[in-house]
Amino acid sequence: MYCMPSRREPDPMNTAALPAKAPTRPEPRSRSPWAGDLLLYALLGAMVFGAWRFSRLGWFTAGDRTGYWLGVAGGVAMLLLFSYPLRKYVRVLHRWGQVKWWFWVHMALGITGPLLILVHSTFRVGSLNAAVALYSMLIVALSGIVGRFIK
Repeated sequence: MYCMPSRREPDPMNTAALPAKAPTRPEPRSRSPWAGDLLLYALLGAMVFGAWRFSRLGWFTAGDRTGYWLGVAGGVAMLLLFSYPLRKYVRVLHRWGQVKWWFWVHMALGITGPLLILVHSTFRVGSLNAAVALYSMLIVALSGIVGRFIK
């Protein structure tokens, strides 16, 4: 009958047999996990308030040249949002940078696009079609902001 050899326990009196302990550093104080979220929400709120104030200055309307190009820039930013899922699922694009960077760009465009469209519309809705489009866009943008922090 075969018996496994017993494992020898180190002698507690023999300090040479004990592994050397690495010097320990004090644990750094971590910020509250909500601190970054609250800062981001405060920044978003300030950006929306600033956009609202800017649109109320009367320098443009939704139909003039400046308002039109603000709407185009916001629409293009929202179209560029699709580059993130394309990068994730199209094999040819896998080599084009890290997913983390692409997600950061996706988030920045997801905030910038709707904000530009809000400025373009001067925070007013002129028709039923515009109302459906604006409120749908805002629901999607807000769900992205909230969904970013659901773990």
